[in-house]
Amino acid sequence: MKNNHFKLGSRRTFLKNVSTLGFSSAVLNSALAGSGLLWARGAIGAEAGAAPKRLITIHVTNGAHPGAWHPATKGTNFVLPAGSAPFEEVRQHCLFVDGLTGEGGHGPHHQCVTNNKNDSIDVYAGKKIGAETPYPTLHLAALAQGDLSRINRNSIPFETNPVKTYERLFPVLSGGGDGKDWDTIRAQGILGMNLEMIKDLQTKLNAVQKERLELHMDSVSALQKNILKRAAGGSSAACTTPFWGGSVAETDNLNREAIDPRTTEQRIDLYMELIVLAMKCDLTRVATFSFGDSGATILIPGLKHNADWHGCQHGYRNEVDNPIARAWFSSKMVALIKALAAEPDMDGRTMLDNTLIYLTSDMGDGSPHTNDRHPIVLAGGPISGGKAVDMGGRMWDGLFDTVLAGLDIQLDDPDYPKYGNGAGVYTGFLA
Repeated sequence: MKNNHFKLGSRRTFLKNVSTLGFSSAVLNSALAGSGLLWARGAIGAEAGAAPKRLITIHVTNGAHPGAWHPATKGTNFVLPAGSAPFEEVRQHCLFVDGLTGEGGHGPHHQCVTNNKNDSIDVYAGKKIGAETPYPTLHLAALAQGDLSRINRNSIPFETNPVKTYERLFPVLSGGGDGKDWDTIRAQGILGMNLEMIKDLQTKLNAVQKERLELHMDSVSALQKNILKRAAGGSSAACTTPFWGGSVAETDNLNREAIDPRTTEQRIDLYMELIVLAMKCDLTRVATFSFGDSGATILIPGLKHNADWHGCQHGYRNEVDNPIARAWFSSKMVALIKALAAEPDMDGRTMLDNTLIYLTSDMGDGSPHTNDRHPIVLAGGPISGGKAVDMGGRMWDGLFDTVLAGLDIQLDDPDYPKYGNGAGVYTGFLA
């Protein structure tokens, strides 16, 4: 059995007593994780006095029971039902959106991030706000299955093992102690790429892997210049000794596909922490996390009869289990919001002040599989929080424009895919 031990110098420590984690074979075969190809191992700090905008997309498949999710009263004086009740402690940061009709379902799982365009909004945002970071986008999940983020209409595989993702983002460099020296990683990481490996890899990739390869290659030249320029200046104040504490045991069992409640909850908790850590070190500015596959087979901890999320929507006791399960999902996003709010950013504010979080789903009411009243929450500094709104049943087109405008992305750029189909930014959504 192999044990990995990481040290973290940030305010948050790695989950204690973590046990076996599963690793998806889909990820093993992907261009970035499976090949061992490390595009860059250093953070690209923002210029002094500035902080980047960031996007985190959170996906809960299969919608929600509207009555147990949407506040009955809109405005600022509202009560959150059982499914969304955990958001109460961070409600000032959140905008709760009712009355949007979209497309989705078990088949077109991706519509909540693509709106039927070639690239999903996280991929487009990665090109715009994260092009000079080592990883323009991260695609993480509790379960491997599901067609969510896309590039050129190709589904991007999920990473489902936080340990492997950590090792990819924060690799041990060869030579010199344990190699966990942040300045060395920043200065030398990108320069250690094996160009012959890249050339060889290009001949073996499938379509989506080639798209991802080209996406990252676009930023290589800029990364080299930035890392060399900043290497002599020491680490960013926002990112010092960025390594996890605690231990991860039994990592020799990573090829197992595990969907038991304890394992999936560990993946979720670890990934929430890892997203914050990666963004704190400016390794990425865009991350997508999916709680489960399109079939909603994720098992929910705490339910006596070991129900999965699909059963909580349709099955025995669904009227009781659904709000409990949805509240569990909500609590994980609340933990993410609180973690971002606790971390100082490069501009003296908090990371949450510069981050937009988009909670979405492929359905509205998951019980009859309808696409009305999607359970949408927008959170973070770019959002006008502390209120609930009803959009009156209109199509969700403007939601995509609003999210991207909240990142200061110009919607009149010639290459903008017109995610909103002309709907434009929703009034009152942005701060």
